[in-house]
Amino acid sequence: MCDRLGSYNDNNGETAKMTKKTRLINKLDSLTAAEKETIINFFTKYPVYENRIDWNSKSLTYSDFEKVFLLADTSRNKIKQISKTEPGILFKDKNCRVISQTKDYIIVMPLDWKCAVYFNSFKCGGSGARWCIGDKNSFYHWNNYISNQNIFYYIFFTKKHPIYGRKMVVLYDIIKKEFSSWDEDDNSFCFPVLIPPIMLLNTEKKKPYSIYVKNNLNCLVFPDNTYYLTTNWEEKIYIYYILKRFIKKTVFKEKAENIDSLLSLHFLINESIDNDINSLYKNEQPAFCYEKPKLMLCDPITICLGIDLIAIFNKESTDAFLERIQEIRRQIAYNMGVVIPLVRIRVSEFGDLAPSDYYISINRAQGRFTIKDINNDSHTQITDQLEAAIKRRISKLLDFYQTEAIIEKIKIDHPVVISEMFAEHNNKKLTTENIWKILQGLLSENVSIRNIVTIFESIAHSNNESMSIRFLIENARRALSRQICYQYADKNKILNVLTLSASLEQEIIESRFKNSSGDYIPLINPTIRRAYLKNLKMQLKILHGQNYSPIILCSGKARYLLKDDLYPDFSELAVLSVDEIAHEYSINYLGVIDT
Repeated sequence: MCDRLGSYNDNNGETAKMTKKTRLINKLDSLTAAEKETIINFFTKYPVYENRIDWNSKSLTYSDFEKVFLLADTSRNKIKQISKTEPGILFKDKNCRVISQTKDYIIVMPLDWKCAVYFNSFKCGGSGARWCIGDKNSFYHWNNYISNQNIFYYIFFTKKHPIYGRKMVVLYDIIKKEFSSWDEDDNSFCFPVLIPPIMLLNTEKKKPYSIYVKNNLNCLVFPDNTYYLTTNWEEKIYIYYILKRFIKKTVFKEKAENIDSLLSLHFLINESIDNDINSLYKNEQPAFCYEKPKLMLCDPITICLGIDLIAIFNKESTDAFLERIQEIRRQIAYNMGVVIPLVRIRVSEFGDLAPSDYYISINRAQGRFTIKDINNDSHTQITDQLEAAIKRRISKLLDFYQTEAIIEKIKIDHPVVISEMFAEHNNKKLTTENIWKILQGLLSENVSIRNIVTIFESIAHSNNESMSIRFLIENARRALSRQICYQYADKNKILNVLTLSASLEQEIIESRFKNSSGDYIPLINPTIRRAYLKNLKMQLKILHGQNYSPIILCSGKARYLLKDDLYPDFSELAVLSVDEIAHEYSINYLGVIDT
């Protein structure tokens, strides 16, 4: 018996009994007899949609089946069929402005690059186009035209036009006040021919006697061989009916009808021009690259470009720029163990940036930069700054949900470690939020969390002593001692260090203060603090001149207090405790920090 709904004829030529799924439908008490019949008829006609229903569910209702009915109604073939009489369905959920719609055509103004890509594709009415502004691999051409104050009109014909096909695009240059047009094969043509009113009145008795076609350009030719190809669209449309009357008296009737239809499109577009220009820099403006999000959510990583920086992006440089960003994301993720979110690239829309400036935002923390000499290699400066910014703010890119995913993944292969890590001690146990803060604490000091099992094991072994976040971070660092030493040692496994004087270290330890959150923070005497920071700055200057990149070595009790106190003056300076030095590494003492 066939698994599909419907029926078949048996060997006796009689109609077979209902199939399995048909019997399931008839057993549903929530359905009326009419609803059951509708459902059976639907799946008999569209068996391909059977897998859209959970047939094992005993609580199916008619609304569950209606969702599948709707899916069939909005399928691509159905849309293509409906578009032959109702072209507006093609742009139902697209970011565009509908200028005019009839049973013969629809005119829309695209408001973003994605809409341009869609109009180019076969998904839009089953006919493709070759316009550069709809290149799905690059938004360069779209941005270039929009930044130079051009707007587009897409025209979709429900029936294939004898000259222009199913699609055509019209460009209006706001500055030059000129039109350009292309058919779906990207062949340019004149759209359409108009005669200024004054000239028309002066030549009304001439009466054009033919339409001359040359290089796909439709030209009105008068007996004196005067050609009228003006595209001065500021003139009033009242000349339309006069020109239309002239054209109909021409010799070539087929060409006359084609121009007649084009003049109708011209009339509709011309009527819309003023409103479109007025809205160009308001809410309904053509956007660079991407449509505006429906929810005003904060993008984790954003690059915002000044308007002049658009010029550095051609096809090749755009590809290189995007590939470099992907490489940065992959490399940092591999090194640090954190998935780096997608980078949103946009152009400043609100005048908040100078033309040659750009900013990089990571969770709304911005850094602004200027490109003084704009050239084809300027995009490398942007990617270099992006890489540095991500490394500085890596801890903020690890969110709660990524932490949760890490825990669930480790739980599969190391269930005992996870069980011990969340075990209860003294009526207390760690939460996912605690683990999140511990991982962020490690990342904030540029410690990779790729060795996540070791980190979780150290937490599991230590949480019976204390559940303090700081205590667990320090224990995790000790467990990662070889990794940390490898990060800062030279090729001979030597660590170049500065140490603290005994008196300064004791001062830092005794200065700790427990805040309202339960964390210890340093409250060092201001005079002592200024003195040791001045001494540190002087020593670093000398050592950097000798090509040393030293770290600071101190006791475990003073390490995190000193690191907190050095921020933000020396935020990039690493501070290690003696407990974090692996036995195979040697220490080269370069100096002592004192007051």
